[in-house]
Amino acid sequence: MKKILCKNQKAFTIIETLVAIFILSLSITGPLFYVSNTFQLARISKYKMTAYFLATETLEEIKYKRDITLGTPTVGEVDDDDWIEDIESSSGGSDYFDWDKDSSRFIACPFSPTNPCGGLGINVDDGYIYDGGYSPSPFYRYAEIIETGSPSERKIIVTVGWDDGIITGDLQVTEYIYDFNA
Repeated sequence: MKKILCKNQKAFTIIETLVAIFILSLSITGPLFYVSNTFQLARISKYKMTAYFLATETLEEIKYKRDITLGTPTVGEVDDDDWIEDIESSSGGSDYFDWDKDSSRFIACPFSPTNPCGGLGINVDDGYIYDGGYSPSPFYRYAEIIETGSPSERKIIVTVGWDDGIITGDLQVTEYIYDFNA
């Protein structure tokens, strides 16, 4: 049997096919890389925003405790002369402490360079708290009170970090609080 070949008959060679597949794969993987990178950046932004709110929560509790101590009118609270001692003593003398929303008190944190207060659990009703009964979250949090040299001023540093096994990071919020009766 004879093959009949036409002069005008065209066919793809294997090289042309491989080049076409290569160009097609480049045109697909390029945008996929950017999409996956966008999802990771969105997750980092979510963690930073949550960390900021967790840090602010601790700062607000410290300021609330200061206000009660200084005698801001709050029903049932007692006035005290030392405006910062209640916060420092309730942390158990530890350099690191945090606000435990579940027990409504400051808790001392044993020192660990990466996670001094342990991980925060999360619950839909209660938010982020220290309780083993809740789902673990990637967040940890601790605060420090630093003397500034003035008896009526303290520097508060709250650090919130996260580690979900893929993305790690932390955020520090610093604020100065004052004895407004001084």
